[in-house]
Amino acid sequence: PYQLRDGELVRTVESSAVYVIEHGLRRPIASGQAFEELGWKWANVVTLPKAVLEPYTIGAAVDAHPLSGAQLARSGL
Repeated sequence: PYQLRDGELVRTVESSAVYVIEHGLRRPIASGQAFEELGWKWANVVTLPKAVLEPYTIGAAVDAHPLSGAQLARSGL
């Protein structure tokens, strides 16, 4: 079977959800905004058959940063 590499951005034809492969998991990306804030490019998302993604367990969602802009300013990050 085809093995996905860490960092690959993938989706299926049947769904608009985009995942990043990480340590054998497919982690859903929380939103389009998070996707773009993380510096990913939509052109790099590979559409695959559902059967290729199904063996990968769904992991925790990926978000850009859990802190809001105001919290980041206060924290000095």
